Amino acid sequence: GGKNMIKMVDLKACFENMGFTDVVTYIQSGNVLFKAPEKDKITLTKKILQKLATGLPPGSSITALRLSKASYRGTMRLLVRLLAGEPPSKLSPPT
Repeated sequence: GGKNMIKMVDLKACFENMGFTDVVTYIQSGNVLFKAPEKDKITLTKKILQKLATGLPPGSSITALRLSKASYRGTMRLLVRLLAGEPPSKLSPPT
C-alpha cells in the first residue's frame, strides 16, 4: 500500500482511451469496471498491459492484472484488478 500510486482519474482516462465504455474505477483500489467489444481474455489482457505501460503518468507501472467478469448495477462488465509486485505465474500476461 502506498507504493506506485496511480490516480484513478488517470486510470479511468487510460481505459477510455483504449476504446472501452462505461468505465468505472473503484476508490483507490486499482479495480476498473468497463465494457469491451473484444471478448477474448488473452487479447484484452495484452492490449491493457501494453497501453498501461505507455498510457499512465511517469513512475506508474503495472506488472500484472487479473481480468474477470463482474456484475455492476445490474449489467455484466469486465473487472480488472491491478496487482503490485511479482504476480504468481498464472496471473502473468500470456506470451
